[in-house]
Amino acid sequence: MDKANKAVLAIVIIGISVYLGFSPLYEKVQGGVAGAVIGASFGAIFVVILTNYLLTKQTEVEQESKRGERVFEEKVSLYKQILSATEQMLGDGVIKGSEEMKSLPFLMLRLQMLGNDEAIMSYQKIYHEINNIFVAEPDNDEVEVSESSSLKILELLGDFCNVCRLDLKVSNEKIDTKLFEMISDDIKRSNEIVLGNANKSINEIHDEVMKLDKSIKLKTIARDYIAWQLPNWPKRVEYQVVTRLKQKIFFVQLGAERASGRFVAEKLNDLLSVFKSKFPDHEWQCGEWYSDYDNRLFTIIDINNPKKAAELYIKIINESKDLVNKIVEDNK
Repeated sequence: MDKANKAVLAIVIIGISVYLGFSPLYEKVQGGVAGAVIGASFGAIFVVILTNYLLTKQTEVEQESKRGERVFEEKVSLYKQILSATEQMLGDGVIKGSEEMKSLPFLMLRLQMLGNDEAIMSYQKIYHEINNIFVAEPDNDEVEVSESSSLKILELLGDFCNVCRLDLKVSNEKIDTKLFEMISDDIKRSNEIVLGNANKSINEIHDEVMKLDKSIKLKTIARDYIAWQLPNWPKRVEYQVVTRLKQKIFFVQLGAERASGRFVAEKLNDLLSVFKSKFPDHEWQCGEWYSDYDNRLFTIIDINNPKKAAELYIKIINESKDLVNKIVEDNK
């Protein structure tokens, strides 16, 4: 029993005692000084106990308020982290096991500690969907998120945000069903527009490549890049053209991603001088590509000039693929 409840119990007991014993006691002492002392004593006892109760209750209220404020701040921070982590995955279209997948269990554990049951169940659906995407390619540390999966995660994320509103007491009710559907449709439409713009740029590059050299058999035509490689190369050792709509550029590059291509990445600095010599009209450099080490050799082309990007892409394939192939064969 806490202090406040003990104080209430004491007040009740004393009140009953006074009710039952106050009148007979007064009659026995017949008033006077003794009666006044008894009355003052009972009054003092009541004041002390009542004051103690009020102070205890006030302290509990203040502590509860501070605890509530701290929990609220922690919840807001956690929910923002969850949104940021999911945004990063969908933004670059890639789930990275070494980084992003390792952080998700800890977000879920923190959510179990701070969130209500409905928030936990809502995020579990997102977590489950991301897991399904990643385990579909168990041998890869980086897995692409398809357009359909991206849209599904966005829809689940909308449900999660709606639940968060209730948990944070931003509102006592979920967003109106019609309003929620309108927001979901707008989010879906804007995402489709972005993906459509990316595909438009990639389609332009693809068309230009086919016009210039139909013998080039592209291995990948994705929403924001195309890729080519020889059959005997590691999966992500490939020549790529990548779109970046916000920056309005194409990356024309030779990539050597993942652990299987690490040995090629280690040779990129040697190839850099070759690229600078063979293709001097462009600024070539080595850099990191979703990794903590240099794993690509690239240059930048304006996104409004897909023909120029396609011409360079074909040229670097034709004039450097034998060098890359030798690196691959020497490693066997």
